[in-house]
Amino acid sequence: MDPQLTLAVHPNGQGAILSVGGEVDLATAPQLHAKLMELVEVKEAGGVVVDLTPVVFMDSTGLSVLLAGHRRAQAHGHTIRLVCPEGPVLRVVRLTGTDKVLSVYSSLAEAVAAQDAD
Repeated sequence: MDPQLTLAVHPNGQGAILSVGGEVDLATAPQLHAKLMELVEVKEAGGVVVDLTPVVFMDSTGLSVLLAGHRRAQAHGHTIRLVCPEGPVLRVVRLTGTDKVLSVYSSLAEAVAAQDAD
């Protein structure tokens, strides 16, 4: 079975929401990387909320993409916020300490509210 990754961008008042679904691994991470870099490099974009709610699997390659996106966003004066409810992806985020580097929210509404507060 081919690895599946879905990416959808939804502009909002303070930036963009990137909805990610499926599996983020060695095979699909380049697609996520390209889209995330595209979003954080747009000066008018503001912050990016990465909604990982529909993600069923993420390995260290996916985490590396998120951290690279965070570094690039900071270089452009932007932020990245993760939406990651309870489950296996959040477990990986916590075990690796990624939640100490990136702001993690349990719902899209919480992340967007934090983005609007900036």
